[in-house]
This record gives sequence, C-alpha cells and structure tokens, in this order.
Amino acid sequence: MGGRTSKPVKERGADRTGKKDEFAKWKKVFMAKYPDGVIEEDELFSIYSDFYPFGNCRPFCRMVFNLCSDKDKKGIYLGTFFDVVYALQWGTDGDRAGLVFQLLDCDKKGYIERGDVSKYLWCVGEMLNGICDERKTKKEHLQPALVESLDAAGKITEDEFISAVEKDIEVAKAFPCLM
Repeated sequence: MGGRTSKPVKERGADRTGKKDEFAKWKKVFMAKYPDGVIEEDELFSIYSDFYPFGNCRPFCRMVFNLCSDKDKKGIYLGTFFDVVYALQWGTDGDRAGLVFQLLDCDKKGYIERGDVSKYLWCVGEMLNGICDERKTKKEHLQPALVESLDAAGKITEDEFISAVEKDIEVAKAFPCLM
C-alpha cells in the first residue's frame, strides 16, 4: 500500500444519530409493502429513483442489489438490505468501509483495483447528478487519495482499504456514504 499520511479521521456522521426513529418507520413501511421480505431489482431501482430523481441511480442500485442478493432468489431479502443501510448509517468507520469494499469487489477477488474504484465513482456521480456540488462527484477529484493508497500493482485488499479509510479523511471523502 502507498505511503500516504494525513490526519486521522475523527468522528463522522454526528448528524446520523437522530435518524434511527425515521429508519424504524421506513423499515415498517417496507415490510408492510413487501410482506414476503423480498424485493426485486426493479422495485429497488424505483425506490432509489424516488430519493435521487435527478440522476441515474440504476448502476449504483445494481451494485447494492448485487451486494445484498441471494443468488438462489429472484430478489434481495429486506433484512439483509436493512442491515447494510443500518451499518452504512450508524456503523463504525470500519463497518462502513467494509461494506463499501464489498460493493467495489463485485467479482469477489478479495481486492479492488483502479477500475473498480472508477466504476463506483461513476455510479455515484450518475446517481447524485444535480444534487451535490459537481466537484465532489467527479472521479478526477475523488480518486487520487485512494489511488495513492493502492499498491504498486494498483490493488488494495479489504484490510488495507479499511485502514486507509479509518486513517485518512481524503480517502473517506471519495465515498459519500462514508462521510
């Protein structure tokens, strides 16, 4: 892994704490709408589209769906999806970084490469189009901090990724759900 040094990441997500009641209500609505506890990709896309109406959230939604999917089922279990959402919202930096790593490591190689990072950043940029400051969603702005953390072969393992996110705010900034 590269030799990047920066200030350690301090507490992030202080504004997340008041949203647990909102999350519980949201979960009840989902469970009422999908009593079998399974949601298909198109339905998940429709939900994401409501939250991100100005962007194209299908590529990011597909990444989330693949992370949560049971290959033997047609959809994803809402329990698994809610576990992911909960961990991204209230988990530790390491929990959230581990989930982002799994999103990036779609082919389950055990490491991510520059191309995986570029794909993720493109998906997030597409989804957030029109919502965020454009500068924050451009891959040329976000990617350098993480790229500096890659080893000489351009790869990073899950442990290295989590360590980089926990130690370096610039790496964490590349992934909006980690902030």
